[in-house]
Amino acid sequence: MVKNLYNGKTLQKKQPSVWDGISSILFIFVLCVFVVFVAFSYTYTASEVVGESMLPTFHAGDVVYYRTEKVKHNDIVIVKLNSKDIIKRVIGVGGDKIEIRLDVNGYYYVYRNNERLTEPYINGINGNKEKYEEFTMKFGESVVVPEGHYFVLGDNRANSGDSTVYGLFNSDEVLGVVDYTVKQGNVPLFDLFIQLFLPIFK
Repeated sequence: MVKNLYNGKTLQKKQPSVWDGISSILFIFVLCVFVVFVAFSYTYTASEVVGESMLPTFHAGDVVYYRTEKVKHNDIVIVKLNSKDIIKRVIGVGGDKIEIRLDVNGYYYVYRNNERLTEPYINGINGNKEKYEEFTMKFGESVVVPEGHYFVLGDNRANSGDSTVYGLFNSDEVLGVVDYTVKQGNVPLFDLFIQLFLPIFK
């Protein structure tokens, strides 16, 4: 039998306090949050929305977070346009036939593979004559999207520089798909914390 002695007194093992347990839990929690945010920063890129081309879905000042992933219909993507990045919605992918048809009232509707799209996200009434004319000047009556290319439109159709103006975008020009959004005026860290820990990167 061996005793641990210090100045002639037997050393007593310190009993852990409630605070020790709480501090350990807090440390682990903070460490986990730090690791998640580091992983997030390596996975996603942040970009601030400028202009009104995606109203009402996005407003100027919103911050979107995007990453590289497979692009599909209705995805919101960040596209490289010359020296700037723009945010648009994917309407057509490789193999899709896209048409913009004008009705008797002067409004246009978007058709994909001969089916009219239901677009609750667009700003205001479905279309305007100007966008129809931009499309027909660029493509004629319709366009078949080649593989590896995308046809994109802004949700604020009357005020959007998109595929009707700039043409189709190839896969190299699509920087990523938007997954998370922090609305203007929200606290980014708190907002991201809530979004991150629900789906954990989907």
